[in-house]
Amino acid sequence: RSHRQSTPSSASATAFASYSSSSHSCSSSSKSMWLLDSSENLSSSGATVSCLAKASGSSKFNAMWNDPVTSGRHTWAVTYVSGAPGLWIGVTTPAKFDSGWKCKSMSFGGNTSDGGGLITADFGPRPAPGDVIHITLDLSPERLELSFAINGRGLGPAFSIPAPFPEPWCPLVSFSDGPAEAALAKLPEPLDAAAMAAAPAAPPP
Repeated sequence: RSHRQSTPSSASATAFASYSSSSHSCSSSSKSMWLLDSSENLSSSGATVSCLAKASGSSKFNAMWNDPVTSGRHTWAVTYVSGAPGLWIGVTTPAKFDSGWKCKSMSFGGNTSDGGGLITADFGPRPAPGDVIHITLDLSPERLELSFAINGRGLGPAFSIPAPFPEPWCPLVSFSDGPAEAALAKLPEPLDAAAMAAAPAAPPP
């Protein structure tokens, strides 16, 4: 799949601004920092989160890594350990985290999305089992910028929102099918802009 160069989207800012907070029924494990939605189709242990069963119809299952950040530059690595296609990776705020399509986010799964609608088609390759996806979130006083890389190939900035923007922010993983499993780790030092900049796709063999 070719990488479509595009201007980083600020469309998700509208979704965050218009989505009113509500009480969320979610669960977490004392052995994990994952906050799970109310679907009862997720489990977690340590840094790993699992989607337990195949989805019924069009649905998604959301897990938020409950380690919020409010400023600075941060990079997380999400390893798509195993499972069915349909993994989405991104960030959300605790106020916008919810079950199913009610969860608002800035996410990448081949396309980019605000959690419910398409933002940019064919932004990068669709994640597959075995892939490692890096999320770099840069929170400056002037702007929020979210970039992705997959298997060491930078895809560039996917979202850019001028201040003021919502906070705090947490990594998010969404499954659209199962069984599937993903694991998250925060890098001790964030990847720099050069590492996350859009790079051309490798030519086919």
